[in-house]
Amino acid sequence: MQRAMHETQPGKAVALLRTSLVRAALALTVIACGLSLRWYGFPLGLPAFVVKYGGSLLWATMVFLLVAALLPRQSRMQIADIAVVITVLVECSRLVHMPWLDAFRLTMAGALLLGRIFSPWNLLAYLIGIVAGIWLDSRVGAGQKQSVSGLAQDRLGLLDERRKSRNVEIANGAGDEPRPSRAHALRLLRQRRSKHNPENCEATFRKDHE
Repeated sequence: MQRAMHETQPGKAVALLRTSLVRAALALTVIACGLSLRWYGFPLGLPAFVVKYGGSLLWATMVFLLVAALLPRQSRMQIADIAVVITVLVECSRLVHMPWLDAFRLTMAGALLLGRIFSPWNLLAYLIGIVAGIWLDSRVGAGQKQSVSGLAQDRLGLLDERRKSRNVEIANGAGDEPRPSRAHALRLLRQRRSKHNPENCEATFRKDHE
């Protein structure tokens, strides 16, 4: 039992690490899509609301995936709650104006991370983006569970084969040298009484079989 627990703990840690890496890769993909939409949306002739709110949607999806990558032990609903809090706080921070904060918003990094103008419609875009993140993570997570389940079944099958072969070896080893019965030992004892002292022989026999 202890051996199984020690084997399970490293396996669980590896599974969590794999989940975090997959989520981080998805977040990078979403970031690339968001930047492409911001930079090439207008040159491609896309409507302004698609570029603006599509970027907000992808930004919220990125927040969900980054939180999920940092907190792989949490459930998707818990991660979604954290992502909602972060996106709402960031949107509401646009109502706060300070010289250094406004100066940061004028930079490209500030515009991408914090935005510049408060809009209630952004909150709806964030909600849709978080729901999209939950769906995307669940789809990728389902594929991971299937692959892990297949590996677990293969391992269980191998352990079962080893256990069966061990049982066969034990059975064969037990039958190679059968232990003489008590009746057979008594017969041998009677045959040797003519050569040995019966009392000593009987004492030896009892000592051997106690």
